[in-house]
Amino acid sequence: MFKNWKHKIGLRTIKTGIAVGLSMLIVDLLNLQSPLFAGIGAISSMQSSVSESFISGKIRMLGTFVGVVVGIVFSTLLPQNYISLSIGIILTIFINNYFGWKNSLQLACYVYLSVFLSDSGERIPYSTYRLLSTFVGIAVATLINYFIAAPDIRKEFIEQKNDIYKKCKSLVYNLISTNKEIEFEEFTSDLNKLEESFDLYKQEVYYNFSKKRITTSSNAIIKMVEEISTDIQTMLILDMKPVLNEENIVLFRNLYSKDYIPNTRVKTEQDIVYNYHLKRTLNNLTKIRDLLKD
Repeated sequence: MFKNWKHKIGLRTIKTGIAVGLSMLIVDLLNLQSPLFAGIGAISSMQSSVSESFISGKIRMLGTFVGVVVGIVFSTLLPQNYISLSIGIILTIFINNYFGWKNSLQLACYVYLSVFLSDSGERIPYSTYRLLSTFVGIAVATLINYFIAAPDIRKEFIEQKNDIYKKCKSLVYNLISTNKEIEFEEFTSDLNKLEESFDLYKQEVYYNFSKKRITTSSNAIIKMVEEISTDIQTMLILDMKPVLNEENIVLFRNLYSKDYIPNTRVKTEQDIVYNYHLKRTLNNLTKIRDLLKD
């Protein structure tokens, strides 16, 4: 019955379940009366990396805090009508925009409304319980994500670096030596994933969740792959099988460890342009290969 299931229960799913149950249990034991907000905080903070958990939790706490403070102030000092409510929403949005907390803006407005519209005798307890419960959920999720099989973002980035080099090398070979179809869109998609993975890795290092550091070679590889992508686009626009010059033939032989079988047609001006971009591409591929070996 279960053998044909395409989807499996991943580690992040399991950690989310643990975080939700544990955070709600802690809130219940502390008698904070708002276990639901702990569960929501835990779910939103269980991300694919520890740094993302931290950032997501930070955004949720900021939004909750701003909404609570503005909600209490406005519901206490101003009459409860739609004019006061609207002014409070405007102020909540302004505060978030002023401090650059745009990602927490919507949540801050939701919290503000829930505080403003609650019964007067319940506002302070409700706000306190919501803040504390949310913090418990965020803290539990982040700690579980860090201590229980923390995602190895660096390993994933290294694997993607090696993978895109192989795909790039194969793509260039097919471009100049075979009649195989060039899957440039797939390469572009892989490049975007590599850049996203690199950004995530830098984020992990910035928040000190990775014990490693960003090497100069990693930055160089990203830049060279981007340059290769641009050069390949130009060669694809030229839409031709080139006649390689002597310099590129040597680069080709060194990179692929095989001889280049030249085209037998007459060289044109387009070949000069093609060889320029191909030279940059082959040089970059050679440099990437050497950097990956280190």
